Amino acid sequence: MARVCLVAFCGALVAMPATATAQDVVYERLRVQGGFTHEDRGAQASLDDVWLGATPELAAVFARPRTFSQLTYTLTGMIHTELPAEIANRLTLGVSHEISKTTLVFASAEAFQTSLRNLLTSRPAAATELAALAAPEGTFLGVRATEGLSWEAGPRVRIGQGLDAAMVTSIDSGPTKNYLANASFSADRVWQFDALGVEARGGYASNQVTTRINQKLVTTSLGPRWRHDFNARLSTFVTVGGMLILSPDPGTGIVLASTARGSLLYALSSARLDLSAASGAEPNILTGQILRTHSVSLRAWFPISERHRVFCSASIAYLRGGPVRVRRFDLSGDFQGVLADADLNWLATDSLQLFARYQFFDQIADDPTPLSNPSVVRNTAIVGIQFFSQPPDRTLRFREPQRVDRSDTTSPAP
Repeated sequence: MARVCLVAFCGALVAMPATATAQDVVYERLRVQGGFTHEDRGAQASLDDVWLGATPELAAVFARPRTFSQLTYTLTGMIHTELPAEIANRLTLGVSHEISKTTLVFASAEAFQTSLRNLLTSRPAAATELAALAAPEGTFLGVRATEGLSWEAGPRVRIGQGLDAAMVTSIDSGPTKNYLANASFSADRVWQFDALGVEARGGYASNQVTTRINQKLVTTSLGPRWRHDFNARLSTFVTVGGMLILSPDPGTGIVLASTARGSLLYALSSARLDLSAASGAEPNILTGQILRTHSVSLRAWFPISERHRVFCSASIAYLRGGPVRVRRFDLSGDFQGVLADADLNWLATDSLQLFARYQFFDQIADDPTPLSNPSVVRNTAIVGIQFFSQPPDRTLRFREPQRVDRSDTTSPAP
């Protein structure tokens, strides 16, 4: 797998525009880290594991007057005292392109092969997502692609469109295949500080697992949305609507539900805080389920001392949910999830960074059954050192901006 990803990375580099500019950069990173993980699996035996890992990363950033793209390949090798050694690979590509002064298109794609444990700690603490886990272990192979378009159709009219598709399959824990696809469309009337409009969404999920009832689900939702920029730093986003959920499988019914999402974004040149809440039905790529969820999360990246280059990032989240029940007799149970993830980074020199991280994950099954997402508690402490040819100062966000003025297309680098 590593060889395949490396070949794909080199091929993508060749496919990039040959004419370089001073803004084109190729940089390398090497992260060496060790940690301790305590895992409690309920009725099963607990696990105490000490591990050591190394993660080399190669990234290429290409900047043009109207196009920004970034290609990154990451390889992770880990050895454990209680678990088998593992190798993980991740290849990502992000592109943002201004087709014209009024039209912005953004896209991203990734392919990954990783264990579930590595997946939970491989992303920055400020980007950790709280999601249901069908099993505390296993190795997965997956691909995901997203595309979005923002078009200013007139002086006060903005149109948005998005597509998202993913596939994840297990490698060593039984035949599991999950497919997800989502599409969205929005239209806004824009003022200087406000945008009021409508948002429509559609989704498809297919869950094929031998230990569960295989099912396919289709979702559609429609409702108004509102965005407001309070000032250059603070903005909000709110949308509410109705949702219809159905399945083409025999013996199923139709579910009607409400949906709501909102976020409060505070952004500075050196800090970012994002408070979000959601209620409704959302797809889960790891389980292939569409889950009824109520969630709240806070993500933050901020400097503790800019003079000494000490930074902190964190994610705190709570989720309560369960699978959408389109069958009369569905034995899948509800669950709760809690996530706390924080790291402390010290940029000692322009090429050396020291860090420490703690992650807590708790999934609690309300009424455990063979078909329920299991209860599991994980505590992980990590310390490490990172070398790089040059530290990036900004990270492009390859998604639709939240702010009306679209100034949040970049954020501080994690």
